[in-house]
Amino acid sequence: MKTVTESKKRTAKRRKSRESVSPIPKRPCMLIFDSLGSNRRSGVISNLRSYLNCEWRERKDSSVEIIFDKDTLKGCYPKVPLQENFSDCGLYVLQYFESFFTHPIEDYKTPIELRSWFPQDEMATKRHCIINVILELQAKAESLKDR
Repeated sequence: MKTVTESKKRTAKRRKSRESVSPIPKRPCMLIFDSLGSNRRSGVISNLRSYLNCEWRERKDSSVEIIFDKDTLKGCYPKVPLQENFSDCGLYVLQYFESFFTHPIEDYKTPIELRSWFPQDEMATKRHCIINVILELQAKAESLKDR
């Protein structure tokens, strides 16, 4: 069985060979968008890596050993717009998702600065926008049902 150290050596060797070919290595990363800006972040990324390791062992081919660690899966907390209360978490998740696809992150070098990703005052109308989308979808569904 391969050890973690051997796996890390192989990972470092592959990374080094990729970096010599391409100046910007492409590899997965975890971005944690925390709209509360909480200080209890230390365990989130390591817990997610542990979870991925367990899932890989459980669900994938056990002959292929993949280890999710700091070297193979980077993680960071981009500096994002913060909510001003404890009730808008869902709205911020939706806004982060929308912004991620409409204004993609171009530079993944840390620290990732996204505090101006979207205007804070946009969040004041977000609930109304969502309600309008739901009502429009409901009206479309009802008109299709009546045909």
